[in-house]
Amino acid sequence: FITASELARMEWETDISVMVARKSVCEIFHRAISDGKQVVLTTDNYYSLGQIEAILARFGLEGCDRVLVSCEYGTSKTQDLFKILQDNYKSKKILHIGDDEFSDIEKASANGIDTYRVFSGEDLFDALGGLEMESSITTISDRLKAGMFISHLFNSPFWFEDEDCALSVPDAFGIGYLICAPVITDFVLWLKEETGAQDFNQILFCARDGYLIGRLFRKIAPEMKSVYFLASRTAAIRAGMENEEDIAYVDSMKYSGESGEALKTRFGIMGDKQEGKECRKEILAKSAVQRDNYKRYIQKLDIRNDNIAMFDFVAKGTMQMYLRRLFPQHVKGFYFLQLEPEFMADKGLDIQPFYSDREKDTSMIFGNYYILETILTSPYPQTEEFDEDGSPVFAVETRNEKDIRCFERAQEGILAYFEDYLKFLPDGARERNKKLDETFLALINKIKVKDEDFLALKIEDPFFGRITGMKDVIG
Repeated sequence: FITASELARMEWETDISVMVARKSVCEIFHRAISDGKQVVLTTDNYYSLGQIEAILARFGLEGCDRVLVSCEYGTSKTQDLFKILQDNYKSKKILHIGDDEFSDIEKASANGIDTYRVFSGEDLFDALGGLEMESSITTISDRLKAGMFISHLFNSPFWFEDEDCALSVPDAFGIGYLICAPVITDFVLWLKEETGAQDFNQILFCARDGYLIGRLFRKIAPEMKSVYFLASRTAAIRAGMENEEDIAYVDSMKYSGESGEALKTRFGIMGDKQEGKECRKEILAKSAVQRDNYKRYIQKLDIRNDNIAMFDFVAKGTMQMYLRRLFPQHVKGFYFLQLEPEFMADKGLDIQPFYSDREKDTSMIFGNYYILETILTSPYPQTEEFDEDGSPVFAVETRNEKDIRCFERAQEGILAYFEDYLKFLPDGARERNKKLDETFLALINKIKVKDEDFLALKIEDPFFGRITGMKDVIG
């Protein structure tokens, strides 16, 4: 049994924990006081004067002349609160700033007070038609996601006073927080739920896409053994070739580079031959060595004899197919998205994707996952193979420091969102909503991205010899 006073305390604690200051409005507050203006806060509120002062103190809003709270006077702005304000400042010219068109603007004007309307984040959101997401907001979890989005994107009420008047994201942190984080958050929560329900007690987060996902997962499942596992499609193939059928399978995947580059990139074989079948003896001999080297690396990880959950972000299953040959345990893949599952149907792989193939025609995730892949990557180069000590041999880093710092800022945004979401919403109230998540993600193609470093990022797939510019992906 919870008493009314306990409910009121819980409401207060929840409210103050989720409040976000509007930075530009706070700046106006401080500037007015520094200019010698008398600042009075007039509010319709059921919170006491002491509670309102606690809110002001939390955000450093100190120095105002007076705080008039409706519940302290038994009247509201639509009644006599403005008259009380005028009685206290009879010789002063008053400018009232507020967001409510009726109580702040019409009622203040009716009392002969000058007004200036500051639009709330919700006002700006509604003015843009809810950005096509209102119909998807049905649960408390959805409302929290929308609130986090609105409070950050529309933090400034003066958004559309800029020259271009365009809805925009200023930096990579905002891209991570506002656009990418909702779907990543739901995926990580799903991953915990599924691996827990299936009694897995260890999970490998394959490099490089597993770098941030593993960090997020460990925050909610610290009890599970979690390993950032150095891997790549290239490293798995170099260690996994056992026969000519394997080589033919790899050759069937078209490479976009010049003659001889495929051998060098995929198998680490130097030469003028373009197809693996022409160097099969060399490939198989090298693979036997690489298998032993890779196993030496795995031995260092102290992996248990239990079944293994293996994370991959977006893949067909090639990497898992060859990596499973290195483990005596059963390996089950948990993917964000599996591409062309029919291509792997006869390979005997155990894969459970967050996005199934049947969602391809109804989900926009299939057209935007490249953006997520580019952001989720590790700041370290790709692992190509392992030496005789079981130490990784990395590829030459193709990204510069500016590129790495850019996607790290996007990851900081995702991490901040993830922590906010967990802090604000109890476990039992967290519900997945892919449709809403995808609406956030789709905004990358609709709003202006102002971070030139982000727009300069390249989406690289060395295995296929492809490089795509971020601008080409987001249009």
